[in-house]
Amino acid sequence: MFKFNIKIMSVLIQVKTETLMGDIGKELRVFFPSVNFQLTSKQEETRTYITISYTDGVSKMRVRNIARQFAYSYPSGGEMIRVHILIERKMSDTVQSKLLNEMKSVWKVKGNLHIDDHFEPIGGTVKSYVQKIFDMRDFD
Repeated sequence: MFKFNIKIMSVLIQVKTETLMGDIGKELRVFFPSVNFQLTSKQEETRTYITISYTDGVSKMRVRNIARQFAYSYPSGGEMIRVHILIERKMSDTVQSKLLNEMKSVWKVKGNLHIDDHFEPIGGTVKSYVQKIFDMRDFD
């Protein structure tokens, strides 16, 4: 009987997670129709991790603002299942190249910039600067 209840609980958690992922995906497509989002999930005991992955597109903050409106926990049997939403935004080579060119123009850099070069104005690398700009902006 106990194994049967655990199996039913597992199926219910999966169904609730898939429903939640579907709702999040629909909402993201309404606001950002040109972005291709991939949603995946992983269950660990009383935690569900939903990962939203995409390349370029809108800033992580805008995606987080949409995802934030969905429930972050739901009951399953006698326990509450906590939902953690992770957002993974990747930068394409095209956007990276565009940002490097913008950087050369803004900072009046002569010659080529390499992603691993030290960049004195920020006291870090070119890569960290490009990543900061990428994190703040939307790209189509």
